[in-house]
Amino acid sequence: MTAETSERDGLSSSAPLRAEHESHAQGSIGLYAAAAFENPANTHDHASPRSIDPVHSAGGVSDRRDRPGADPAPCNADAVSPETVDQAAFWQELRQLRAKPLAELTLPAELARRYAHFEGRYPGIDPSEKKSLADHNQMIRSRYPFRMNDEQRQSVAHAVGEARQLGRDLIVERAQASHIPISGQDPHGRGFHLRGFVDGQPQYAITSNASAAYASGSTWLRRSDSFDPPWSNAVDGSGLVVAVTDSGTIYEHPEFTDGDERSRIIFKDEGFSSRRDHMTHVAGTIAARGIDEDAMGMAPGVYVRAPVISEQVRSFSAAYPNAPWQSVMGSTSLGSSDPRGVYDWRSRNFDNDLLDYPYYLHFYAAGNSGGFNSLDPGRNIAKNVLTVGGIGSIDRNEDGSYQSGGSIASWSSRGPTQDGRIKPDLVAKGTGLRSPDSPSGYGSKSGTSMATPNASGGSVLVMDYFRQRFHGQMMRAATVRALLINTAIDLGNPGPDYTYGWGAIDVLAAAQLIRSYADDAQTRLLREELLQQDQGHQFTYYSDGAPIRVTLVWHEQGGPNSSSGPVLVNNLHLRIQGPGGAHYPFVMPYVTGTDDTDPFDPDLYSAHAVTGENHTDNVVQVAIADPSPGTYTIEVYHQGELAHEQDYSLAIQGLAGQDVSQPVITEVDYAPQTGINHQFTISGEDFMVGARVEFRRSGQTTQQAHSAMVHPHHIAVRMDNRAMTSGVWQLVVVNPDGAEASADYEIPARHVLHASDFANDDHAWTLEGSWAVHVPESDPRDAAVGERILSSHPNTNVTTDTQIDYAYSPVWSMQGRSNAVLSMRRWLEIYGAANHLPRWNSRLEYAINGGSWSLLWEDGNNVIRDHGWQYIDLPLPSVVDNADSLQLRFSIAFYEASDPIYGIADSNFHTGWNLDDVSLIAHGEIESSSRSIRIRRLGDLLWLISPDDGIDADDGEGDEAEFAPLDTQQQHTLTPVGGSG
Repeated sequence: MTAETSERDGLSSSAPLRAEHESHAQGSIGLYAAAAFENPANTHDHASPRSIDPVHSAGGVSDRRDRPGADPAPCNADAVSPETVDQAAFWQELRQLRAKPLAELTLPAELARRYAHFEGRYPGIDPSEKKSLADHNQMIRSRYPFRMNDEQRQSVAHAVGEARQLGRDLIVERAQASHIPISGQDPHGRGFHLRGFVDGQPQYAITSNASAAYASGSTWLRRSDSFDPPWSNAVDGSGLVVAVTDSGTIYEHPEFTDGDERSRIIFKDEGFSSRRDHMTHVAGTIAARGIDEDAMGMAPGVYVRAPVISEQVRSFSAAYPNAPWQSVMGSTSLGSSDPRGVYDWRSRNFDNDLLDYPYYLHFYAAGNSGGFNSLDPGRNIAKNVLTVGGIGSIDRNEDGSYQSGGSIASWSSRGPTQDGRIKPDLVAKGTGLRSPDSPSGYGSKSGTSMATPNASGGSVLVMDYFRQRFHGQMMRAATVRALLINTAIDLGNPGPDYTYGWGAIDVLAAAQLIRSYADDAQTRLLREELLQQDQGHQFTYYSDGAPIRVTLVWHEQGGPNSSSGPVLVNNLHLRIQGPGGAHYPFVMPYVTGTDDTDPFDPDLYSAHAVTGENHTDNVVQVAIADPSPGTYTIEVYHQGELAHEQDYSLAIQGLAGQDVSQPVITEVDYAPQTGINHQFTISGEDFMVGARVEFRRSGQTTQQAHSAMVHPHHIAVRMDNRAMTSGVWQLVVVNPDGAEASADYEIPARHVLHASDFANDDHAWTLEGSWAVHVPESDPRDAAVGERILSSHPNTNVTTDTQIDYAYSPVWSMQGRSNAVLSMRRWLEIYGAANHLPRWNSRLEYAINGGSWSLLWEDGNNVIRDHGWQYIDLPLPSVVDNADSLQLRFSIAFYEASDPIYGIADSNFHTGWNLDDVSLIAHGEIESSSRSIRIRRLGDLLWLISPDDGIDADDGEGDEAEFAPLDTQQQHTLTPVGGSG
């Protein structure tokens, strides 16, 4: 949402932008949204819907400049405007338009073929209808289990992406055939673009920093040499990826470059809207480098992904910690023309999408409609989204603590949601933010569109600081949200309210809580837990009399469509027992009613929060302003049936933990394969937030897992184990308080058949056509390892269809070898024409014993974009075991029907295969005892997994343990012979 003033060319203009030509849509729409419906001959050859520029600025100078002590008035403020009547008539007329059904359209041949192919697989689904498409996507998701693996997530993302791309193309065809505007600006200068149809009715999205960093507290953390050196010196988001969703295409402004003047924009969509300045301004508020210091973004080191559709989260979000080149945060500054705060099918589906990506936190603008009950509906108010409102300036003391200020902006949309949840979650400064807004210029804008990237960019600093303090580990999205809400500056009514939510974001205070936990993890100020059916958790803490604040957040699956009923699925509760009795969380009188007023009465919008059991929100908080010193118990429990096991997060202030339990490993889900992304699970007790997993062996370099998804009772681990020598290593879980748990972990004997980072010319690959080993310069700009890579089309953006050329590996013998795994770093970029059924085919094949080629991997999607170096492990099929010879080959080509057509220019493009750090490792013969015996120590007890007959084992302390035969993968607890038990 945007209310804006433009500083471009030294002018300030807020006049409505009007069309200079007529529209096919008549009436008031024609004045503002004249759409270019002319259809050039090559229209249907474009890879994505065109960005129609229907309006042009009339220029002019406005008297509405920023005034000292006053916020710039937004374009859609509540103040009476000469455009008010035009505005209402404009949107009323748009809502009355109806699109022709697809059955009445004559589609271009290729698009018709794609649609027929889709309809044959999914009868009754119209991808141009938003609800029909959403139902289809949820149906695809329902085919898979609650917790998906990588392959399942990718399958869902591909199927959903294919349907969404087809839908976008059909939306354009329906709009053109029905003379419905695709994009433009309304009478208040807000950009809008067509997102699809609901029962034929067009649905539009509306586009909704030195002072901002100061107000949010980011100034005290970002690249700070004083907050917490040396860790805070590096806090700027470097290495992390954020997704900024908007309607227009981002400009490649110099502020988005790095120190080597290379772009940090790793992906950008071609948008529907001509409002590129809005997307650029929003992204700059997060990521601007600081060439102009006043315009430095909150997190000036991040990489930026700039899609135009928020629902694309399945294509780019982090499902596990440190997922390579996946976004950890998303920020959307788009809204709706229908501000009612309704939790609907869009909200539900977005909640379901976000639940599959627990290390990705999405921020949404609250809207610029002002007044209570004016929140934008749909995704903006989903349960798993952090919704942001807008405030004015905040004054801080020299140490960064809050002093004064933070009045709500008159245009900021306020709650409640129709079901009574507390939204917005937080507020942030959204007035007069200076940021890039053109290919090289800057502008000042105001609105929740600006408040949202201010808050979301600050959150990335919090994530980055945690990563610095905890050896590269990451927090769950729900933990980040709990942390930000627990440390927010309480504004407005005491506790939460429907104007400020939980208060103003305070990045500095959030970082201070992390610092306290890192300095003394026994305090247990952050917790990530898992609640099962019929469970309740109790945690013991001590208070010295300081104010207590505890926030519980859980992200859960989508709830029912609701106008006023609860949308919670899992009803979790928080309670604190202490010397003064039980303390309950905040609840809103609007939901519960009062002695004099019924629930959901508008008279209760501004009523002060009370306390009790909260059955409405998936964010709950207990605050005790003046606690008695002593012992307190934090209780988390649930009412009713849990739809699924429920992850939850706690952020805690004013209490110190008394839990000194040592971590324990009880089981390791052993997986003998070797790879760059080797995965296994550790089970046990008392694993803490920020724990890391290491592998140690005498005389060897300690190895750390590159990803550890930590629960108190299990850790999902990913690591590169290729450099680890075969034999028994010590697997160690290191809690942030320094306590450790260890177990033996066996790396089986193996043969490295091939390992190359292409540093030298003796790589032994046979390369055809354009395949080459080279030093990369663009997409990718750097090698994953060393300086050189293998590419199918080096430093080239291919825009013509290509013939098939191959890169052939050396030939290897597999005699006496099995369980081979090909590992590599891959950067694969392909964009096929959206309105063509034929696809780019990127293929990897194998041949054994000099025979025919068989498919190992293929991606036939029109679009596959790694946006960075991915970790890839590909196990080879068992047919290659013990083969006399094995060879691999890579290829890429665009197929028209069944034969490659090359040399023909069209709207397809790709940078193709880019490969680095390629290895082929196979297991060799292993002695029975080495292969099958794994021993774990629990104090003086031993634990064994074996698929073979029992043998004797030594416990390392002179006591011999006798083992009976065991069934494969069964667990036994044993007592040492001669020991106590």
